[in-house]
Amino acid sequence: MKKVFTLADKAWAGSNLLYKWQKTVGNFIAVAGQDNSVKIFDRHGQKWTELNLPGRCVGMDWDKNGDILAVIAAKSRSIFLWDARVNKSSRIKSGMKDQMSLILWSKTSPMFAVGTVKGNLFIYNQQTSHKIPVLGKHTKKITCGCWSAQNLLALGSEDNTVSISNQKGDTIRRTTLCGEPNEINFSVMKTDERSSPADSTVSVSVGKKILMLFNVNDPENGVELTFQRRYGNIVSYHWYGDGNILVGFSNGYTVVISTHIREIGKELYPAHNHKDSLNSVAISSSLNKAASCGDNSIMIHDLSELKDNTNVVRFDDETKGLDHLSWTDDGQLLAISTQKGTLHGFLTTLPILGDSFGTRLEYLTSPLEVTEKGQYYDKAASLYTRCENWSKVGDLLPQVSSPKIHLKHAKAKEADGKYEDAARAYESAKDWDNVIRVLLVHLNNPEDAVRIVMETPSIDRAKMVARFFLRLNDESSAIHFLFLCKYNDEAFQLAAQRGKMEVYVDFIGSEGTQEDYQNIAFYFEGGRKHLQAGKFFQKCGLYSRALRNFLKCSNTDDNLAVEMAIETVRQAKDSSLTNQLIDYLRGESDDKPKDAKYLFRLYMVLQQHKEAAQTAIIIAREEQCAGHYCNAHEVLFSMYMELRAQKAKIPKDMTTDLMIYHSYKLAKLHRDREEYLKAGHMLLRLSNYISRFPKHVVPILAGAVIECHRSGLRNSAYRLASMLMRPEYRDEIDKKYRWRIEWCVRRPGKDLEEEKTPCPFCGCKLPQNELQCYSCKNNVPYCIATGRHMLKEDWSECPHCEFPALYSEFTLLLKTEGVCPMCSETVRVQQLKKISDCSQCLLTVFFRAQ
Repeated sequence: MKKVFTLADKAWAGSNLLYKWQKTVGNFIAVAGQDNSVKIFDRHGQKWTELNLPGRCVGMDWDKNGDILAVIAAKSRSIFLWDARVNKSSRIKSGMKDQMSLILWSKTSPMFAVGTVKGNLFIYNQQTSHKIPVLGKHTKKITCGCWSAQNLLALGSEDNTVSISNQKGDTIRRTTLCGEPNEINFSVMKTDERSSPADSTVSVSVGKKILMLFNVNDPENGVELTFQRRYGNIVSYHWYGDGNILVGFSNGYTVVISTHIREIGKELYPAHNHKDSLNSVAISSSLNKAASCGDNSIMIHDLSELKDNTNVVRFDDETKGLDHLSWTDDGQLLAISTQKGTLHGFLTTLPILGDSFGTRLEYLTSPLEVTEKGQYYDKAASLYTRCENWSKVGDLLPQVSSPKIHLKHAKAKEADGKYEDAARAYESAKDWDNVIRVLLVHLNNPEDAVRIVMETPSIDRAKMVARFFLRLNDESSAIHFLFLCKYNDEAFQLAAQRGKMEVYVDFIGSEGTQEDYQNIAFYFEGGRKHLQAGKFFQKCGLYSRALRNFLKCSNTDDNLAVEMAIETVRQAKDSSLTNQLIDYLRGESDDKPKDAKYLFRLYMVLQQHKEAAQTAIIIAREEQCAGHYCNAHEVLFSMYMELRAQKAKIPKDMTTDLMIYHSYKLAKLHRDREEYLKAGHMLLRLSNYISRFPKHVVPILAGAVIECHRSGLRNSAYRLASMLMRPEYRDEIDKKYRWRIEWCVRRPGKDLEEEKTPCPFCGCKLPQNELQCYSCKNNVPYCIATGRHMLKEDWSECPHCEFPALYSEFTLLLKTEGVCPMCSETVRVQQLKKISDCSQCLLTVFFRAQ
């Protein structure tokens, strides 16, 4: 064997390497150590590319064609992919919540499986992008596995079980083992009839002591093969030939066993090739050879005669010992990793140079043709380059790995004006600056230039693309692009120079740093854009400066500025800033008091509920004094609900005011529905609080007289009519109602006796519109549909605002009105539920009233 390369890296020193040859062609080998990367080398040991990961690599595998490498890493829930065909990386989010531990590509389909440390499974189809998460496949970490040619998936776990699943993740078999599974394979047992279906046998190393074989369809009747104690632990095993298995043991032994039913368990070729220890065994089916390593040496064995060693390579300088062997699929190259963190590659067989093309038996006479046919593509391309035969160089480029050759070809194509070919060649040579230059200057193709800068970050390349956009007067795209490349300082400077800071702000959103936000804030402050400055001072925690800017805002920004100032004070939790804002809202700093709703909002965010409630009452009474009674109701109700949501104590004055405004709404509602007795009682209630309606004293009293008279409340009508006949009110009575009011004054009568119903607290009989119990002295909750006091046996609540209502009355109202009279939300009759036990509701009302 001839050594082809030795790979070493400071980051690998002293660690066991994880590596995988590219399947089928074996042109690449992917290697990972303890650092957060996977490095990919060609078969000559030249570094091709590197995948940077968020944590160390814990697993990798190539797809069946060797086109795509899939990698999983610690501290990540994503799978990282590298496409060898186009040298492009990507990632797939698994959506799994625990750490991944194993990844396996299918042998026949474009799909892979990922196992996790908690026993969950994730299957992904690369062709369709279909994801299948499977929770609870095992109860502990999934440690080993294998796909069959029929797309069955065998998985082994630390829970001492093996599961067999189909490609959809459904478990079709499960078997419990006597120890932890270490290595699983599918194969075919040797039979006389040759009728055994392909890949029907599962083999698994159990506890590194037992080799267990079982049929997929009959896992409970497996065969357990045990070995002599002197062999040590099972290191690895491989199927080969006609149902044979080569097993390597830690004490330096290798044994071949047959799986023929008559010979099963029989040791055919026991050998002690390594005196002290054995670290790994590997088989090349194409060469019909086996390799083993141990005692600082590699031995190559012919599988037809295992006792003979056809080649021995010693590693006297590897003081820590060897680790793991792996062959390329074609058997040409053998890799061996060592325990001090190096990787050696050996050429085990030369490619044949003198074969034929198809059916034409042509001899390869030209040195160039011989070199090319022998798959020494870099050498052939280099010779063609010297001859300036660029056409032949172009034909070979897909197989050429040398960046220098790609670069020479790129320069030649650019000189010929073939810019698309030049760009592709520069990209293959990884000369990214020239790729971007050609794309922008010659091809006017910013899309691909942007893609390359995003994939290969560089401030110089990013500035090249930004300058391209600026030449087109597209400052927004230039700023956006620099930001996407995470060059925030450069993006900020460009936005400041071009007066496009709002564009930069839109792009940065919530992804900026404290320094970013501070720079933006100072920029806006310098331009006297106080609202924007305040926003960004708040974002970076400079609350005093934020508040100062908000309070300087112009009238056009006033509403939003005050809201932002309130939020700033909430975040700051600084009493001096709080007092400063309160003075501003009260007008003590500029003699211009602000809308009292902001003071309410401030007290709410500060959780000063008593002050918030007092402010709410003041706001509602201002609306009331202006004659806007429905507005007063809406304001007080919304603030009442906010206080209730905070579980704050609600003052009696607030509850009383809401009852008065709601009675006003109900009076109008009952009158429109021609329920005159209900309307009359609500107007009588309002007359007791007539001072709250200074702009509508006469209309309210006049309406009360009319509704009381026609509903049979003659004495109440007489009493209110007499009040209206006073000199201060008489001239304000509408002429069309005056004669009726005068008629009521001349003809007094008696009120219909009001029906009495029990107090829900103590059961004392009360007039149904009375809201204070004579006996228990409690304030009795009122029905939002009628205004009457509530009854225990007829209790319901609005499903939205949860205010109480008489079930029977609310149902009737909803059939025609369809909305709650308190909160104005739509309510269907079917939503209403009769509450059989209202004790909890009464308890809540009682405590709110305290």
